[in-house]
Amino acid sequence: TGVTVTDTLSRQGTATATAAPTYQSNSVVEYKGSAAQTTGPEFPSPMTATVLINNVNGVTLNAAKTIDDSLIVRAGSLSDGGFQITGNAADSLIVKAGSTLILGSAGTATAFPTNFGVNLDPASTVTYNAGVAQVISAAPAYGHLTIQGAGAKSTGASSTLTVGGTMTLAAGTFAPGANA
Repeated sequence: TGVTVTDTLSRQGTATATAAPTYQSNSVVEYKGSAAQTTGPEFPSPMTATVLINNVNGVTLNAAKTIDDSLIVRAGSLSDGGFQITGNAADSLIVKAGSTLILGSAGTATAFPTNFGVNLDPASTVTYNAGVAQVISAAPAYGHLTIQGAGAKSTGASSTLTVGGTMTLAAGTFAPGANA
């Protein structure tokens, strides 16, 4: 407590935070570790700063998050850890080339993040990873799409998926809707 971020808070290496700072407008929290990281109190919900994932070893959420700014996966992966991500329609979810957004966990199915403007690079990947039944969102258009995790994945009764790159069934089952 007592810390105000006016520019960028960069969580690097294996550093952790013990309290939530106050974020000024246009500030950023960056995850840039040398090992896999899990978010902590530096990423409150609702989050009023841009969240930047820049960790080739991956970042996992510690709780459901509402983000009132942009969420950018620049390098590595962001796993929601089975916690839903909710955005703000005025801001963006951006997944850059070579980066991955992982949705769901062994025991929890999560949906594609809601209420964001979405920009998935054609060379990005979205992975539906739940170990239980999970619905694959018909929107947005995916660069690459991976289906894994033991749970059955479906698109709903009349959903059409658009995948510009590779669609991979790595584990589980896939039951497309009537128009998929």
